[in-house]
Amino acid sequence: MYGVLEYFFRANQPQHSYKAQPCSIGDGSHMTAAQIHLCERLKQLGFSRQSQIRLYGSQFELVSDPLVISEDVVLVDAVERKSGKSCRVRIPLNIIKMATEQASQTYAA
Repeated sequence: MYGVLEYFFRANQPQHSYKAQPCSIGDGSHMTAAQIHLCERLKQLGFSRQSQIRLYGSQFELVSDPLVISEDVVLVDAVERKSGKSCRVRIPLNIIKMATEQASQTYAA
């Protein structure tokens, strides 16, 4: 039964063609200054490669730095500790908003 539910869940997920912009110095030319500052602030808050976080009731080991999709959508690649499955986890909007405000204050200073 689990396999059927997993298939159903995967089959009904929307297919997005996001062009993620990794947060790193080498790729910084493709990002706005605000996005770079946001990524740096998120990394300072613990959303960086090899960090362990707890979100949405699960423990994750992060395997990437933040990926900026849009102003309010930032993802990180992770491995769920319990199942060992790779996934892409969305950073909660309230954390993005807080980091954006802090990054803009730092950027303005």
